Amino acid sequence: EKKAIIDWALEWMSTNFAKNFGKIWYPVTGFAPPNDDQPEQNEKALENLEIFKGKFLCGPGKFIGGFSEPSIADYVVAVKLHCINHPVVKAKTGFELPAALKTYVHDFVSQCPSKGVLDGHDGFLDSKA
Repeated sequence: EKKAIIDWALEWMSTNFAKNFGKIWYPVTGFAPPNDDQPEQNEKALENLEIFKGKFLCGPGKFIGGFSEPSIADYVVAVKLHCINHPVVKAKTGFELPAALKTYVHDFVSQCPSKGVLDGHDGFLDSKA
């Protein structure tokens, strides 16, 4: 059951949320042109993230599937959410990650022994300011 939940969350991120992510992160990084309808794209992403939160972050633990320790799914999802939670993303698109998902990302980073990998991403986005 645990493996199925992890697989489901990984699949959700790579299929269901991929378009939302692309409409937010890629224009900021210069890998895609800006969206004419960015507020609408932001809203679609927020609606989708609310569904994700209800399905996968429903406790009792802090991580996907209600687990108390991060799984490989958290390494994928939390990192993507970290990417679109960068201040430059908000400044350029108006997108803001909901508070509950900011907490999820913070909890993940707090327990992630390899969190230093995110520094490269943050430096890259800092250069887009």
